[in-house]
Amino acid sequence: MNQYYQLRLAGNIIRILPRRFAYRLSDLLAALFCARDYKGRTTVIANLRRVYSHTNRPTDDATLERAARATFRYFGRYLVDFFFFSRLTRNDLDRYIVMENTESLAWAHERGRGTLLVTAHLGNWELGGAVVAALGHTIYAIALPQKDARLDRYFQEQRRRRGMRLLFLGRAVRDIIDVLNRNETVALLADRDYTGHNDMTPFFGAEAPMPRGPAWLASHTGTTLVPGFLLRRDDDRYCMRFGAPFVPEQGMPLPAIQQHLCAVLEEEIGRNPCQWYMFQEIWGGRGYGSGPPKLT
Repeated sequence: MNQYYQLRLAGNIIRILPRRFAYRLSDLLAALFCARDYKGRTTVIANLRRVYSHTNRPTDDATLERAARATFRYFGRYLVDFFFFSRLTRNDLDRYIVMENTESLAWAHERGRGTLLVTAHLGNWELGGAVVAALGHTIYAIALPQKDARLDRYFQEQRRRRGMRLLFLGRAVRDIIDVLNRNETVALLADRDYTGHNDMTPFFGAEAPMPRGPAWLASHTGTTLVPGFLLRRDDDRYCMRFGAPFVPEQGMPLPAIQQHLCAVLEEEIGRNPCQWYMFQEIWGGRGYGSGPPKLT
């Protein structure tokens, strides 16, 4: 069964199950994936080793193995909620989401130059976009094409149902600038470079290829950068945390803007390393594991 049918089947099952029961099922499957996917597990461990070392945590093998299992488990629960919250109502927002520092988003909107909501493969970025839409903001996300056209349409429909609008590669830069000129919001993932440019930036104490798009757009459009992360709490509710808005000074060099963004990512990932779903080894470049589905 290919990934499209697997996801459709998983979605249909999860929507009829109580959320807690679906979590128990996903925990079992995540443990199985983690145990069987040696390459994926070792890739996650390699990334965690760098983060743990930089944040002065223990880096012994037993600690990192436990952290890797937790990452797979959290990712399984992320997938459950991808299907469970097919739409996000105001009641869901009040029941499941704790908000922090929404003033940052309001300040950026009032400034009138558009908002780049900078996030990462951390917590639940898909649901985070739905939260921003539920707060009344028009938000766009970049849609990366899937090889399977059915899978591509499925992801696009899921995001539209959550209130997110889509921009597509090919015209992305021009369309992003148009959106910002209308004082609307664009969400960008800033922890993985999909372009192959390999622009190296210090990240957790070592050079890593990081996307330059957010820094370039901020420099050339005068828009406001607002960090935003939706993190899972111990009670399986979420905290939607917005960081301080950042407007680069005129003439500020791109590497300085990029380093500011990396520092923001380091802080959030460092707080919640097991919720960072990066199955590509960032610093060693050994590629993806064969295990968990990759939602871009």
